[in-house]
Amino acid sequence: MNAQTEYHQVANAITILLTDIAPGLSEQAIQVIKKLVNSISQQHSCLHLNDDELPVIAELLASPIASTGDVATPLIIRGSQLYFHRYYELERKIAEKLLALNQRSDILGFTIGELDKLFPEDQPFNMQKMAAYLAATRKLTIITGGPGTGKTSTVAKIISLMHTLQPTLTFALAAPTGKAASRLSQSLQQTWAGQYLDHPLQACEQVLTLHRLLGISKDSSKPRYHARRKLDFDVLIIDEASMIDLAMMSKLLDAMQDTARMILLGDPGQLPSVETGNLLADLTIPFPGFSDRTRQELKQHFGSTTIPPEGPSQLINAACRLTFSFRFSELEGIGKLANSITRGDPEIPNNSEQVERQDLSKSTLSQVTQPLNNYFQLIQQEVPLQRLFDELNQCKILTPTREGPWGVIHINAHIEQILESQNLKPANKFHYHGRPIMILRNDYVNGLFNGDIGLCIDTRLCTDLAATASLDTSKQSSLIACFTDSPGLKIVPLGRLPEHETCFSMTVHKSQGSEFDQVCLVLAEAESEASQNLQTRELLYTAVTRCRSKISIFAEQNTWKQAIQRQQRRSSGLADFLCNPLPEG
Repeated sequence: MNAQTEYHQVANAITILLTDIAPGLSEQAIQVIKKLVNSISQQHSCLHLNDDELPVIAELLASPIASTGDVATPLIIRGSQLYFHRYYELERKIAEKLLALNQRSDILGFTIGELDKLFPEDQPFNMQKMAAYLAATRKLTIITGGPGTGKTSTVAKIISLMHTLQPTLTFALAAPTGKAASRLSQSLQQTWAGQYLDHPLQACEQVLTLHRLLGISKDSSKPRYHARRKLDFDVLIIDEASMIDLAMMSKLLDAMQDTARMILLGDPGQLPSVETGNLLADLTIPFPGFSDRTRQELKQHFGSTTIPPEGPSQLINAACRLTFSFRFSELEGIGKLANSITRGDPEIPNNSEQVERQDLSKSTLSQVTQPLNNYFQLIQQEVPLQRLFDELNQCKILTPTREGPWGVIHINAHIEQILESQNLKPANKFHYHGRPIMILRNDYVNGLFNGDIGLCIDTRLCTDLAATASLDTSKQSSLIACFTDSPGLKIVPLGRLPEHETCFSMTVHKSQGSEFDQVCLVLAEAESEASQNLQTRELLYTAVTRCRSKISIFAEQNTWKQAIQRQQRRSSGLADFLCNPLPEG
């Protein structure tokens, strides 16, 4: 059964159920309900009714299946927004809890002088320093910024500051995926070590996935921690907040102590969550800005640079946007490309050391996969395990789709054919030395999670494994799976691996939370409406911001232009709840 057929069946079933409750609905009302089902299937949280559909509101409200939210009904209408009850309640509760959280709360003993020690840079206006100031004086802080703007280094200094002032504070650090959690942990440790910052050992060693933080297991979707059993942390810090869906955010807010602080990090320009919602964008677009009092404080402490005034969102004083990239110049290369995508500029900046484009019609799969040749040579040698991982992360091939001649499945199969021709992969064997694998399903027993990337390793060719993992490599060749995402090395027998696949190439969606030195982005002309809908400005921005040094784009100029013009706009009412909160009571 394809997705379209499944949608029609679900839409018809829901419509039949609702019309049984409210017989006599007009054909227009029925079509609007079906349209709402379709919206939800595409991860919208509500349906914005157009002018022609507005007359349906009165008809639905006159029936027993709809209300304005004052009573529990299957459908909820708020202004011109039509909801299913579940998503209305999720957005309402998230807005209510965030607005309650958004209040002043100074860290004990904090002074501006403490920030001067951590941010000594001689800059007229240091946005990182301002973000730290907000985190030290407020219960809710949202720190956004593009690649290389210093989000992680800022939060490392925030943790150091809080720990210095209040050593008893406890921290929970988390991210939506195992890869993102691992990257946050590594970045924090590097920042602390490189700048000799004080930090709590617990915060350094434990960066969890959101599922592990809440205690959500494979046996139950009900979290271990919830409204009646709170997380025992004073500060909750979450990276890659753009990947958080509405349901997960609701669970996090339920599980927080009333006295706890929340710090969200992320880039609202990236792809939204796989599940329903567009959380980070809803929290920061429109930008909340600052109250007159806070603006005066910030100007006093940080200079006279223009500080955004209070906007329509009631999350005032909570958000800080980092704009200066320490990694990329705005005038050239990857930084220039990322900014041009954000602006909707259809032209790819001229080829440079960091950015190159080739027409896909004039390219071959061998050209696309050529940057992997160094890795192919390396797996023929006896080398330390970490060197294999490092080389694997030098380059990743990204594409919007799994299917088709330029999809993930076909590209990975082509690469494995190359390996077979070089006798690096036995024919008709799934596993072989150097095979990169991506976990596709959470496995709580082995501590593996959807999106984790590991390597199949021949124990004879990675001699350092003997010392690291107490393996006897003198015996006959033995293949094992190795993962380095979590603290320390994780070794799993191949027979105990959950569902997984080869991942020389992966989708752009799966790459979120990861970084690579080089990215090869393959953007083929869309062959269907579904694949066309995947090719958006947000997808291109996400792909470009995965690379540290170079991006090679394989696409026709027109295909790129069409994707730039296509934005992934999810219908949501969360921003409206934050701008126009419901009256209390």
